[in-house]
Parts: sequence; C-alpha cells; structure tokens
Amino acid sequence: YRFACDNAREDTAAFRLGRAVHLAVLQPELFGAGYTTWQGTRRGKEWDGFKTSADERGVEVLVADEVGLCMALQAAVRSDPVAGPLLRRGEAEVPGQWTDAASGVGCKALIDWLTPDCIIDLKTTKDASPSGFGRECVKYCYPFQMAFYRRGLIACGKPALPVKLIVVEKTRPWPVVVYDV
Repeated sequence: YRFACDNAREDTAAFRLGRAVHLAVLQPELFGAGYTTWQGTRRGKEWDGFKTSADERGVEVLVADEVGLCMALQAAVRSDPVAGPLLRRGEAEVPGQWTDAASGVGCKALIDWLTPDCIIDLKTTKDASPSGFGRECVKYCYPFQMAFYRRGLIACGKPALPVKLIVVEKTRPWPVVVYDV
C-alpha cells in the first residue's frame, strides 16, 4: 500500500521485504525481474559492487533467506482455501487518483488487489490471530487505510466495495487468515 504522504517515510528493511512479498504473492511473474539474490552478508567490496550493479539495473537485492521467505509466503497464500480463490481473478496494484471533495486535497492510492466484488489488501504479520493482528491494525491505522482506499474508489466512479485483508504470518507454518473489514 502507499499513501500520497508515504514519500516522506524511511524505506526500512521491513518495507523492502513487504514490497518483495507483495510482488511474489500478487505478481509472481514479475518477481524475478524486480529482484536479484545476494549470497552472503551485506558488507564488503563484493557487496558494494553487487549492490551498485543492481541499482544501475533498477532491481532490488534480497539475500537468499529473504527470497526463501517470499516464496514460502507466496505458496501459503496462493494455496490457502480462502485466500487463494480471492486472487484467481482481479488485478494487482490498481492505482487511483482523485481530489478529496471536502478538503480539495489531491489524493492517490495503490490498491493491492481489486476484483469486481471487493478490495483486497495483503498484510504480513508476526501474529495473525484476531487479538494479535487487531493490535497491529490499531498501531498501523489499517482501518483508516482501508476506508481511504474505499473512499478513493468511490471518488473515481467505482462502486462501494467490501474490503478484505489477507494476513499471513512471517513464521512457520505461515498461517493465513482472511479478515472482512
């Protein structure tokens, strides 16, 4: 997900991994073109040269363990009996741009997955349980984000659609939960 104001936030390791997981799960055909794998630690002259080469080619670098995690989460989500079918139709990374009617502020969003029936957002977490993920929802303002997406789609002339969160834990056995927002 991205809000218009996100340009100011720091690009942390967690955000970089989240982007990789999104691509692996939602657009697996693009994963190989967007990422390259480094076999080693992220320091030293060899690393510096590898990173510079990747930057010049416009690809991001993951270490082997990160690639493995992306593939494990992809398999977990895509094979889940509830989440998997939700991703069999629809479109990934759907952009929206509009002007908020009340404030006149220009807004934009990038919706993870859009079907004719619902808005879907993919989240990775340490705890997908209702109480654990509920705390993350409050901490990271996920309900606000989902309301923003829904409001944006309506402003762009789309119908008011229900919102679902596909939540996958980043630890074995990679539990997947689908929440209706």
